[in-house]
Amino acid sequence: MQMSSAALNNWPDWTNFGLGPYVMVHGSSFWGCCSADFFAFTGGSATLLAHGMSTGLEGSRSATLWTWELRMERAQAAAWNLQMVTADVVLVTPSSWHGRKAQSMLAAAVQAPRPPGVRAIVVAGAPPFPHSHVVTQGEELMRAQCMVDPGIELAFVDPLGPFLPEFVVLVQSCKSLRWVIVNNVNLAEMAGWISRFLVNVSGWHLLTAGDFQWPEVVLSRPVPQRRQWHMLARGDALRQQPPALGALFRRAMTSSNHSHTGSTGIDLDGLLFSGFVNPCRYVEVHSGHMGLNHFVDYPGVGLTYTLGRSRA
Repeated sequence: MQMSSAALNNWPDWTNFGLGPYVMVHGSSFWGCCSADFFAFTGGSATLLAHGMSTGLEGSRSATLWTWELRMERAQAAAWNLQMVTADVVLVTPSSWHGRKAQSMLAAAVQAPRPPGVRAIVVAGAPPFPHSHVVTQGEELMRAQCMVDPGIELAFVDPLGPFLPEFVVLVQSCKSLRWVIVNNVNLAEMAGWISRFLVNVSGWHLLTAGDFQWPEVVLSRPVPQRRQWHMLARGDALRQQPPALGALFRRAMTSSNHSHTGSTGIDLDGLLFSGFVNPCRYVEVHSGHMGLNHFVDYPGVGLTYTLGRSRA
């Protein structure tokens, strides 16, 4: 799917955001059919995500992007920008900030008939988590994103606060969440804690990181102009379906020795298989060697075993 000239002429100001080119080029390699953007503002990050997702779709395949914006005028601007990259946009204003009825209303936007391509659901006038309301656990609106299978697989997080209860609810309700991108990780009192927390959880790994220049912001505390972002993945985020176990080990045993290098902890060219061997241990098999939690960036680095050639 190619971007129209109108979309390029009206591209949001977020084109200077360092993650943009990464998403544009590699979008289809990292996630499947459902992503979430927190938050929309006027649609910069959502537009980049929608375009990245569309590059991996063929034929009649479809994908879903969720994005949230409390202010209606900004939500409308986000919807317009998403339409410029040919997304099928559904602008939804929930009947309430929480509750089963409002959740069902949002879930229905995913299930409604759709054309092939990316459907962008812009939730306007309501937050994913109602901080100022007393809510029964399980009735938060953001749970609606995972009421329809497979649910959110990738979350882009760039909030104006810590995003603490929101991320907890996201992890609890979205069992398919395997990719997390956190922006502004070096800003105090923001969502950088998510990245620091995940890299200390067995099975989550920091894949890549970057920074970009942002205009000066004057506050009572220092605010860095070089903003940093992290991309993390859960250990079972396979690049492809694993081969049969016997064939996998025969291939690894007969392959030429391959030294494992890389500052981000993943040798994609030599990777044959990755996944959990139990809830606390993660295994990877590369050409010539295998390892348990052997990423160079992974806390508590484990062992790497070189596979010798069979004598049989």
